[in-house]
Amino acid sequence: MKKGVLSVIVATMGIYFVYWFNRSIYETVTLSSGTENVSEFSLHTFSNVYKIMAMSIGLLGLYLGVISMKNKKKIAITGITLSIIVIIISFLSLYEYYLRFKTPVNPQTTISQ
Repeated sequence: MKKGVLSVIVATMGIYFVYWFNRSIYETVTLSSGTENVSEFSLHTFSNVYKIMAMSIGLLGLYLGVISMKNKKKIAITGITLSIIVIIISFLSLYEYYLRFKTPVNPQTTISQ
């Protein structure tokens, strides 16, 4: 597989990884808010681990994109752009935006019957 295409695939997987992690943190916070509190230390620790993993995925995509750019491949620009997006959004706490809008985890449970 060419490095430019691989860069785009890795960056896309990184974007999905960041989305999945933030969604799971949101579900953890909303599901545990009614019962017992989740310690902020554990959330902060897991958040740091996932940020490092997302940064690593983004840097791998960036590396593959730069190698492909040296070979004059046009798809490398897309891979580099997506990798930079992964690196940027890995620093954002997107689950706080989910909590701000207070959307339910399972929308079918809130529909009145």
